Amino acid sequence: HALNQVQFSLDRTIHLAQQLLSLAKAEPGSLSFQPVDLAALAQDVVESLVPCALERQIEIEFDRPDNAVIVDGQAFNLREMLSNLVDNALLYTPAGGQVIVTLQQNPVVRLSVEDTGAGIPVSLKQKVFERFYRLNPNEGKGSGLGLSIVQEIAKAHQATVSIMDGRDGVGTCFTVNF
Repeated sequence: HALNQVQFSLDRTIHLAQQLLSLAKAEPGSLSFQPVDLAALAQDVVESLVPCALERQIEIEFDRPDNAVIVDGQAFNLREMLSNLVDNALLYTPAGGQVIVTLQQNPVVRLSVEDTGAGIPVSLKQKVFERFYRLNPNEGKGSGLGLSIVQEIAKAHQATVSIMDGRDGVGTCFTVNF
């Protein structure tokens, strides 16, 4: 039991250190931008999280245009942003639920991650972007930095992040507009 507790604490510490590093890397002015195919990057992220979705018995789907969707940005941070959004959706969606990642370009680039979880109360929708804030502090391994990182990366890419209720008022939909 003691070894399990030590391992759990170590895993949380490693996760926190990785997220603090990601947050530091997202600071405006520290990024060099180049053209990034957001469609290919998102495809990679979604594919990398399929085993996690299967383990949690969650259906994950990716809807994208057939062609490349190019944004000016930094691939490492865009990958981190999307990974945090999809990982959160998987974390807060119960077994049997669904996570849908959608990428559109008409004419602006819009990336959405929608889940069928419990949702976020209106009064807390902006609070979830605060550093170290967690909706359920006693659940999961998170540190409360994931959505702060998402917001910082979006700002650095001159994008905005919004939160809405999911379809038919079920779950949550995070949208990043470039």
